[in-house]
Amino acid sequence: MQPNPWDDGEYTPNQVSNQESAVAGDFNSGDVNHNQSEQSSPYQSQQPPPSQVLVGFPQQMNMPMGQQVVFLQPKPSSPKVIGIVLVIVGALSSLGLLTLLDPVDPVTYEKIPLTALTAMTLNTLATTGGYILAGVWMTQYKKNGIYLALAVTLVSYILGLAGVALGGPNGGLDVFFEDDAVLGITAFVDGICSVICGLIIAIPLLSGGNNGLE
Repeated sequence: MQPNPWDDGEYTPNQVSNQESAVAGDFNSGDVNHNQSEQSSPYQSQQPPPSQVLVGFPQQMNMPMGQQVVFLQPKPSSPKVIGIVLVIVGALSSLGLLTLLDPVDPVTYEKIPLTALTAMTLNTLATTGGYILAGVWMTQYKKNGIYLALAVTLVSYILGLAGVALGGPNGGLDVFFEDDAVLGITAFVDGICSVICGLIIAIPLLSGGNNGLE
């Protein structure tokens, strides 16, 4: 192809089309290379490494034959509280010995017979010494303290009825009732009180197990 002799900076139509094709080819090739570079190196987010998960059950400890596992638990406070109450009741019961100074019924002002006074004195000594000793044992978590307190409650009930039957103080019931009725009413009321006291004393045994008692 001959160059244009009248070349004054203008391009022929063939040259323009050739240049446009080259430019378009370069642009398209650039787009393809750019798209390929984007596809070849996508953005990858950094994720933390997966944590390890242990699947299965924990291994059980095999204890040797003949050995027992004992779980220690704090001792309950009920034996100690009841023991302290018994010590207080025993100390207050000692006030019954004041009757020996003036053996007179505080309601009717009648003199108390000697036999009834003897039963009342034994009852006072039994409740004073027995409850104090039983209370001390219970504060030390000794089961014998409960048994002793229950025995003292039963003995006190019997000696109390004996004192009333022998002519001791009965709260002025003999003014309204005969002797047999007075004894029956006293036995019923004192029996209910003794049962309630016995149940309170036996709370550590009724709650199940030894409850820390020795």
